[in-house]
Amino acid sequence: MKRICFFFCLLLIHLIIACDTVAVEDDGEEAGLPASYEDEDYFGPKPDWFSAEKVSVSLVEGEAGDKDKMTVVAVLSEAKNLKKGEIIEIITTFLPAPGIDRMKAKGYSVWTTKSDNNTIRTYFMKN
Repeated sequence: MKRICFFFCLLLIHLIIACDTVAVEDDGEEAGLPASYEDEDYFGPKPDWFSAEKVSVSLVEGEAGDKDKMTVVAVLSEAKNLKKGEIIEIITTFLPAPGIDRMKAKGYSVWTTKSDNNTIRTYFMKN
């Protein structure tokens, strides 16, 4: 049963990604996304909107299978279930910059922080 659910989720995510069109600028870059990523562009002080009590979903990189697909699959899936003001937390060992930009483009507030052991926590709040 778990395999059926897993494959259904993958199929669903592929459909979501296929249907989620992205505007492309004349130079071939996706509209609203930077041409390059610098870590310092993503980390900042704790925003006023953040509260640990608002975190309704926490996703950990290793628990979702393929770490390169984890943010796309899990965050898009979970984001649809959020109520206004609720937060998704993702815990990774890498900066999910393209996913952060995609969620910002969809209107989510985003905050990313890095701990001493290089664990990166990214929070998406539904506005």
